[in-house]
Amino acid sequence: NITNALQEHWCSRDPVECQHFDSDFSASHRQYDDGTARYFTRFMMFRKHVNGEQIKREWLMYSPSSGNVYCFPCILLRDADKGNQTQFCDGFADWKNASLRMQVHKNSVMHQS
Repeated sequence: NITNALQEHWCSRDPVECQHFDSDFSASHRQYDDGTARYFTRFMMFRKHVNGEQIKREWLMYSPSSGNVYCFPCILLRDADKGNQTQFCDGFADWKNASLRMQVHKNSVMHQS
């Protein structure tokens, strides 16, 4: 659980401090049953707008220790007592389906509230 003091501390800071954009993403290595291996990449920190513009996912943060990505605002502002939790709170690492899952999370009620 995140204390109010910790919430206030991180809410007053820039999420870029937690993004680890220039990190070594080797901890994100995942081996799939079909024999393929995938990693998180810097490219996944962006989404492509319909006009071709690359838009940074400011809410997304990478953990070099777990190799997972998390949603910065959902972790800080979720109400754990109400069960408001997604895979982006626990740690997301499904690189095969990353683009779709990130878009679904961004459009989710929990993320937008």
